[in-house]
Amino acid sequence: METSKMLEKVKEIIEKVEYMNIASITPEGKPWNSPVYISYDGNLNFY
Repeated sequence: METSKMLEKVKEIIEKVEYMNIASITPEGKPWNSPVYISYDGNLNFY
């Protein structure tokens, strides 16, 4: 796939996303996964 077409597809997907998951582990070594709402700027940087 051509790079510009791929970037357009990525942009389309990001614009539809309302939340993402943050995954880590607890001090005891257990997995922890939390959905969080996201926002992004004109350069598609997530906040």
